[in-house]
Order: sequence, then structure tokens, then C-alpha cells
Amino acid sequence: MKLRMLSLVLMILLAVGIVPAAAQDSFPVTIEHKYGTTTITEAPERVVAIGFTDQDPLLALGIKPVAVRYWYGDEENAIFPWAQDEAEGAEPVVLNMATLSFEAILELQPDLIISVYSGITEEEYETLSQIAPTIAQSGDYIDYGTPWQVATQMIGAAVGQSDAADTLIVDVESVFADAREQNPQFEGKRIAVAYRFGTDYGFYTAQDPRGRFFENLGFVVPDELVEVAGEAFYAGVSSERLDLLDQDILVFVGLQFAEGGREGIEADPLFSQLNVVQEGRIVYVPTELDDALQFSTVLSLPYLVEGILPELQAATGSADVTCEAGLRAFEHAMGVSCIPETAERVVVLDTGETDNALALGAPVVGAPIGDVLQYQAYLSDQLDGIADTGTISEPNFEAILELGPDLILGSKQRYESIYDQLSQIAPTVLTESLRVPWQDNFRTHADALGKTAEAEQLLADYEAHVADVQTAVGDALETTTISIVRFRPGQVRLYLKSSFIGYILQDVGLSRPPSQDEDVFSGEISIEEMQQVDADYIFVTGYDVEDSERATFLESPLWQTLSAVQNERVIDVNDDFWIAGLGVQAANLVLDDLANLLGDTEAAAG
Repeated sequence: MKLRMLSLVLMILLAVGIVPAAAQDSFPVTIEHKYGTTTITEAPERVVAIGFTDQDPLLALGIKPVAVRYWYGDEENAIFPWAQDEAEGAEPVVLNMATLSFEAILELQPDLIISVYSGITEEEYETLSQIAPTIAQSGDYIDYGTPWQVATQMIGAAVGQSDAADTLIVDVESVFADAREQNPQFEGKRIAVAYRFGTDYGFYTAQDPRGRFFENLGFVVPDELVEVAGEAFYAGVSSERLDLLDQDILVFVGLQFAEGGREGIEADPLFSQLNVVQEGRIVYVPTELDDALQFSTVLSLPYLVEGILPELQAATGSADVTCEAGLRAFEHAMGVSCIPETAERVVVLDTGETDNALALGAPVVGAPIGDVLQYQAYLSDQLDGIADTGTISEPNFEAILELGPDLILGSKQRYESIYDQLSQIAPTVLTESLRVPWQDNFRTHADALGKTAEAEQLLADYEAHVADVQTAVGDALETTTISIVRFRPGQVRLYLKSSFIGYILQDVGLSRPPSQDEDVFSGEISIEEMQQVDADYIFVTGYDVEDSERATFLESPLWQTLSAVQNERVIDVNDDFWIAGLGVQAANLVLDDLANLLGDTEAAAG
């Protein structure tokens, strides 16, 4: 495994322009960087490190720089705790300069200048190169954004120790691999790596070493944060958009720069309202670990991983869970459960779980077959070999037990009261609610099934499908309003923005009438409230409609006054996937309908 990883690392490093690749310890050696190439003709003896963290790779390679550049902190020699052993008491000259002092650097008589973790300009590079051969930052990344692996290899090659640099890289990569293996609950969790400078909030993306560190542990910086930051490695957050920090996990770094430190952050009433804060899914990185994170070097990272893991485990609710061989800790709505690393016999309890598990190719052995056939007829040709486990509302424990499942999937909204009984049969994973974006539950199902990669591909396909629908609808997309009315016995419902169909319409960009523009699941209406239904298009659905008020509504004089009725834009749609499906297959079928029903029609807004 280490050899395979080493080969992969070397291929990446060759791509950033380190040559020659074969005779790493012979000179001359030429290094490519942002401003061209630098050739070093012989092994350097007086190295000056002006990149803010470049001393660490040098020390790890046994090279004691004659001078290092001060970044921040109280360390008099700019050597932090994680590098003390390698420094062996060395006391380099500390260059405490916001702007480079070329005179001071010249006086040190360097034969090599390292400036990899930096943002030096081309003019500064040219001046430094007149003093000594200079290695600038990589041109393949933003300034101050060169990954630690690339920095280590560039510096290793420059001092004639490429083999040693490769070994260091593999060793640190193994630390991350071990951490991921021991903490599978980190995988795919959305993380915000936040800061507060004074009273202003912001976050880092994975272009920055601070964000990249957590992605190396399995966490993911959400696309919405990446989009806000654009090409920058960070972005500020206004008080009105603190919701951007409300992710699965929130990590606060740089507390020394926040007004009032941690206490000042916790005292902010807007911040304290975030779900991630109220539920304790937050890590305040202590100063000594924050320093290691800021550096993110071959020496600081193992120190940081060891120190931060307990904090992250506590925030993900997995600190005290130890699973047997073949099982992994998995966080869900009911806590942390030990589930199979690869499930082989899966029972699904509801429509969303059924749709998603089948889409992912999971080994489903049991499902509420009768209800699936009634409410999800579009899945009927996917049910061969799957046993019936009762109804959605009343699972048959005996039938489930006989199937010998190793994983059960459901939702807390429906099955919280019987979770303990289900867990006695097999590890059970429950999502929080049916009333969240369907993609959230899909990702949870996929994570539990060990099919994260397959899920992300299906989600990417869905997004492409959304784009196709938007193209089909055309200019009408911005002005067309939609209503969803569902008839069922004893009830007439308007399905609003926080419903399955509501989230799909939002993904496409279709709007609701002003009276329906609410982030709620649904609302019941009476004939007297008929005007709330009106929109450019009314999509009508339901089940057991012969026992519902459908006929009464549709024959009402008030119904006839609605503009959608008068313009003949009332359309019956399939309840199975518009309302009941709750999964990725149903979502795509809805998109097909939207393209067919709206794509060839000139929509007239209001």
C-alpha cells in the first residue's frame, strides 16, 4: 500500500516540474516554480528559509537553516514544538520582516534561498536570485497554497534529498490513512473551517492548508462555500449569512485573532442560534494545535492529527464508540451505531430508502412490498427476490428477523418509537426526517451502504438533468409559478417548499405564488381558501381519490375562477414519484415530467 501511494505521489510531483526524477541526490538539479526554473549546481550548505513554514521540511530532512522567517507566535527562534526534536537546539537567525530586507538576506551569505510557502512577487524573486539560487512557490497553486507534499518534495529535491522527502511524505500520508480508517464517520461530513477576525466571520476552502487538512481526514468543504469564495482560498461571511457555517461540523481556527476569543464567539446571539452550535457539533481548535494547523507541514501534521482527533470524534458523537472487526462507527439521527463495513443483507422500511437503495444497487432482501407496489409502481420491475416486511406504518418484526439482515434503513420521523426493537435485529440507521432535501437522506443511505462514490455520480447526473430541464423550459423559468395540490381521503393539501417535490422545484428554479412562498412542508386547504391554489400551472395528484374531495373541488365555481383552470394549465401527475417516491429515481422521473409538460409550452406568468 505504501509503495502504491509513493508511486502516486511521485507522479503528482513530477507533474509540478521537479527534474531530474531519477538521480535525486546528484547535482545539478533543476526545480520548476512559479517564475521559471532554478538550477542548483551543488549541495547547499547555507540555506535561508523565507517561506513562512519552509523551515519544517528542511529540519525534517536534517538541514538546519541559517535563517528562518518569522510568521507569528512567541517562539523566539520561530521553531514550534513539533519541530523541536529535529531542530536539536539549533538557533537560526530569525528574519522578522513584513517586507523582505534584501540587505539582511545578503549578509547571511546564503547558497540557497527557499521561498515555497510564500507569495513573493516576480520582482522579489529576481532580486533574491541575484543573491543566491532561489526556489519560489509553485505556479500550480495559489500563493500560500502549495500542498505540503509538493512543498516537501520541492525542498527535498533542492537539497539533494528527494528519496528522504518521499519517505517523509509516505509516512505522513499513512497517518491520515490510519485516521480515516479508524474514523469512517468523518467520510463525507460537510465541514466549515471558520475564523473570526475581530468581529468579522469567514471561512477557508480546501485551497487553503486549513481546509485541505480536514478534507484529508474525509470531511468535505461544501460546494456552496466554494462557490462563495470563488478563486480565493477564503471568504468573509456577513451576519445575515452565518447560515453558511451551519454544516455537519464547524471548526473554529485562529481564536487568538477573534475579539474576545472563544468566549466572544459564544456570546454572539446570532452565532449561538446555529443548529451546529446548539447541537454541540463544533470544535474550537486550541492554540497549540491551531499553530500546527496554520503551518500544515510534514512535521506539524502528525502532531495535529494526534491532538485534534479526540475533538473531532466528540463533535461527531463517536468518541466512545469502539466497533468490532468488520464493523464501523456510523453517526445517524439516533446516535452512533456499529454497522457493517459492507452490508450484504439490507432491509428498507419506507419509500425513500427503497428508491435509493435500489438505485445504488444495494443488496436489498426485504421491503414493504405491498406499499411499494401501491405507492411506487415505478419500482415494480426492481423487486424480484425481495421479501415483504409488512407495511410502512407497521413493519413485521418477525418477517424482518427471518431475513437475517445486517443493516436496516429507515427514518427517525417514522420509526423512532421502534428503533430499539429494530436495533436488536440488526444495526439500524435512521435519517432525521422526510422533510429535508432528499439529497441529504440519499447521502446518508449511500454512506451507510458504503456507496458514497456511486451516490455522488448519481447526484451529478441529477444536476445535469436539472440543467436539461432548465434549458427545456427556457425563459419562462424565471416567471412561471407552480402549485402542487394533493387529494387524499379527508384531506386536501398544498405541497410547499420544504417537501420532496418542493425541493425539486427549487433545484430547477421554478417559483411558487406569493401565498405559498413558505419554507414549510405542506398546508391543508378548504374550498373557501381556493385562491391560494392559483398559479400559472397547477399540478394535481392524489391517491384513493374516489374517497377524497377531488370531485367537489374541481366542480366548484371557485375552482373555475382560477387562472390556471381558465388557461387549461391544470395537469394531473403521478403521485407515486411526485409525492411518495422520496428518492433519486423518483426525482429524475419528476424532472422528465417537468421537461415534457413545460418544455413545449409557452408559459405565461401571472
